[in-house]
Amino acid sequence: MHSHPIVLFHRLQEYATLGALVASPFVAWWGKRWVDRWEDRLRREQARRCAIDVAVTLSKSIRLCEDVRQALQATRRVPDETIEAAVESLDLSRRTLRLYLRGHIPLYELIPLAAAAERRLGQGHEAMRALQGAPDLAPTPDGRYAGQLESARAELQLVVERLQGLQPDLGRAIAKVDAGWALPD
Repeated sequence: MHSHPIVLFHRLQEYATLGALVASPFVAWWGKRWVDRWEDRLRREQARRCAIDVAVTLSKSIRLCEDVRQALQATRRVPDETIEAAVESLDLSRRTLRLYLRGHIPLYELIPLAAAAERRLGQGHEAMRALQGAPDLAPTPDGRYAGQLESARAELQLVVERLQGLQPDLGRAIAKVDAGWALPD
């Protein structure tokens, strides 16, 4: 009762087809699970990268505002080049934060933090711009520049304090990503 090789071949084909049909849901499930994990890992990496970029931007901006505030404290006149460089740096930081806000930030907690930081940097930017060498803002004997200097110093102090107030929340957001908390889709 030996079967003919062609019959055996057809039976093997039938078994292979049946095996493929039985295994296909498991293969599909495993493939989807692998893709989901890969996408989740990418989302986490992107969220962490965004959070760190915002944290670094915030830290640099705090340092810059603090440096300018100390320079204003130490002198009666801050060189226009120093003010111009500070204004440009803060403007760059604001644009960086706006890019994150316009794009999709993959970590919800980061959105209000980045928005608040951008507003605070705008306040610091305006305070420094008030000191730039526009003709109507030149030092005058009546002490108007001294008043502007004091106003800018006080505004920068507030900006630094408010930016520093955002740092703990930003640290918690980074810690959540590092701890593997689920990110919204």
